[in-house]
Amino acid sequence: MDTNMQSNSIAWIALVVALAALVLAVMIWNRPVGEDTDFDEEAGTQIEETTKDAALLAARAQAETKLAAIRAQVATKEGYENALQEAQEARSELAEAYRNASVEAQQEWAEVEVEFDVLEDQLRAKSADALADLDRLINRLRVDVQTDEND
Repeated sequence: MDTNMQSNSIAWIALVVALAALVLAVMIWNRPVGEDTDFDEEAGTQIEETTKDAALLAARAQAETKLAAIRAQVATKEGYENALQEAQEARSELAEAYRNASVEAQQEWAEVEVEFDVLEDQLRAKSADALADLDRLINRLRVDVQTDEND
């Protein structure tokens, strides 16, 4: 399966999870008054976590897709400046998704951010090593997404 199909599949999975959270929220909202409020709080927390997880999963899939497009540019030995700008945009969007994530996800982001630093340095230098760094970062995002799907 190619990168675009995998990214699309991941995005669909994230959409389904978000929709399930929305359905659960509507069911709780329409629950008759006077029932257990502890359940409401627990369900609300669960919905919030599921929504954050789905958003993070979708953001990582989107970043993976953008990095694959950047890789295609760099492979032609043209467009390093444009590739650098697009990598910085992908990084910024991904950082935003991680901003309210769990402590564990924040630790993952710190590691991914270091890889973005290396990639951006390679793109600035117009180094052939940028391809290997792109591959490593794409695979890192893919592995993280696959790990989350299996949890």
